[in-house]
Amino acid sequence: MEDLSGRIVKHPNVKFLILELLNGTASFLFRVLSSLNGKGIEEVKGNLRETIEGYLCAQKNLAGFHLSERKTLKDFLDDERTLESTMAYLLKTFSSRYGDAFPLIVIALWISLERKEEQFEEFVRSAEEPLSLNEALYAFWVFG
Repeated sequence: MEDLSGRIVKHPNVKFLILELLNGTASFLFRVLSSLNGKGIEEVKGNLRETIEGYLCAQKNLAGFHLSERKTLKDFLDDERTLESTMAYLLKTFSSRYGDAFPLIVIALWISLERKEEQFEEFVRSAEEPLSLNEALYAFWVFG
């Protein structure tokens, strides 16, 4: 999992995923997280957005940017180190919040970063017998 976590942090689509999380449009990932923690999708969206915005605001302040500047959080995401540190922070947050389900979240993140959500959905639909989310994520990772 460590190797995969490192690849996630440096993935070329990290910025797009973080922006989708901030905009509330990462529906696949929201559904997975909601399913794993039993909270509603809207609550998951809000919590995740708060987490990311809080981290980025802290990073902005540490980097010497003042909140009065016109730079938005999205503009701040143009820096590659900020993207990597934000994704690393999210991984640590997921690890502490989801415990044993963390490997499933890492797989779901990878699916989202690789833009394979539709392939995953098709994989689940084509299964000979119904799969739980856990089984589906692991099976897709191994066979997909």
